[in-house]
Amino acid sequence: MSEGFQLDAEGKITAATSFLMIHHALRRDAARFPHALAALNPHDTEQARRLAGHWKLYHWALADHSENEDDSLFPLVTSRAGELAPAMAELEEDHADLDRELEEITRQMERLPEAGAIEAARAATERLQAHLDRHLAQEEKHIVPVLVDRVRPEEIAGGQGGGGRGQGGGPGGGPQGPGGAQDGDGDAYQPPTWLISAWTDEGLDPAVTDAALAALPPKFREQMGPALAGWRADYHRLVGEVWRDVPAELAPKAP
Repeated sequence: MSEGFQLDAEGKITAATSFLMIHHALRRDAARFPHALAALNPHDTEQARRLAGHWKLYHWALADHSENEDDSLFPLVTSRAGELAPAMAELEEDHADLDRELEEITRQMERLPEAGAIEAARAATERLQAHLDRHLAQEEKHIVPVLVDRVRPEEIAGGQGGGGRGQGGGPGGGPQGPGGAQDGDGDAYQPPTWLISAWTDEGLDPAVTDAALAALPPKFREQMGPALAGWRADYHRLVGEVWRDVPAELAPKAP
């Protein structure tokens, strides 16, 4: 198996692969936000706008992932491993705590770069990072073995939240930024397909992203395959600005 993402012996995805891809993306950006906010100049309204826009994407991804777990994944895991029902209930309860943290950070991000909002957002994203690390580790401890051993990949729909491939938008829309043409207020926000896909793929081994693409239904594979290189290049230009002040080891690498 490909280390960390549970590809099988033939290099194909298992039911755990998309789940772990989303976790990788959530951890990656959770580590970046505190550094980017600590470096934010209170007079730099443009960078404040970039960070707030990317936070909107992140908030959507984590909330969508948690909702899909509550509605679909946790019941599936419990149906295959009934002994995990108490653990799934605890994880679902913890989602409510994560949701409250997301809402608080969003309130602070919407105030950037007002006095006090930068430090409040930095401290809150630092707390979220620590909380999320614990939460995702518990999910993986309980859920990954069940997905690998007892669930077929085709039983997992939509990539377990956080932007399953082939969802929303469409090729050719072009980057608008995380707060671009697809933007809306509150629950109306829906990132376009190109952004979801490139965000999920960032920093992954090509063996993993290629396997995930190969597992898509032919219609989606034919639509997305030719567009991916352009999406990733556009995304890299976008996040190069968003994460310009994070430490080198956390900075985006060229696709």
